[in-house]
Amino acid sequence: MSEFSRELHSFVEVARECSIRKAADKLNISSSALSRQMRLLEEDLGTALFARHAKGMQLTADGLKLLSQAERWLNESTHLRASLARKDRGNEKKLRIGAAECFAQTLLPALYDRQTAAERLDVLQVRTGDTNTLIHALSEGEIDLALAFNARPSQPVRVLSETSCRIGLVYSPIHFTVDQHEISIAECLDWPVSLPSENLSVHSRLLSEIHRQRKRPQIVSSSNSVRFTSEMVRNGHAVAFMTRFDVRPELLAGGIRFVPLKDQRMEESVCVCVNANAELTTDLQDHAKTAAALINAIAQI
Repeated sequence: MSEFSRELHSFVEVARECSIRKAADKLNISSSALSRQMRLLEEDLGTALFARHAKGMQLTADGLKLLSQAERWLNESTHLRASLARKDRGNEKKLRIGAAECFAQTLLPALYDRQTAAERLDVLQVRTGDTNTLIHALSEGEIDLALAFNARPSQPVRVLSETSCRIGLVYSPIHFTVDQHEISIAECLDWPVSLPSENLSVHSRLLSEIHRQRKRPQIVSSSNSVRFTSEMVRNGHAVAFMTRFDVRPELLAGGIRFVPLKDQRMEESVCVCVNANAELTTDLQDHAKTAAALINAIAQI
């Protein structure tokens, strides 16, 4: 929608081109229609705006005055629209969040649903990665909030909440049978195993516990991809050691089962973190509290 008439916009183009034909091509209308617009504008203003010659159109003194005023109006309108757009974007409620991959399918959509329903959020920007990547992004000011496993408070990072979640045996009920409510790592090693890769914090603890069992494990794969490991489990190629967060969609669908490990050291800590040097706004505090509540709800299932 324009604040100015079609005839005024057309007048500016004709004045700049000094030609009805060229201006009509630019405006994508017929020359006859553009000529009618100029006659109507002149009749409305009660003055001639152009002197018409065989070689083109020349502005009259009144035409020059109108062109100067019209260009000023159009420029002011452009600046006003840009200013209003910037103001609108400035009022936009946006959250830049970094999270471990396992939160992408369930927790982050739930966070978006809850915060938009409460009119606390318009745009959710998501980045996934491992803990080191997320903490670096947070300290560099690239994200506002991080949901990471086993984050440790450091000078640029503040941990707002921590939720303990147990690591368990994850298996396919079609291919394996487990009757216990809890299971030891030793019992798990009777089956082929898919391990987390070395860049994940749980790797060294799991490997240490496995070595203590004095059993030779059949390790068939290792990966930092939750999706790949879940697929290995779902297809019956292996069992794995993961948290409920890692396999929540598969647990809900019934394709995978979860049994907590008996070993007390086998827990992860899910941390909600912010940049310690950035302003902790009311909105950011609310997003952090909502994320922590969702994490707690999933951890207790």
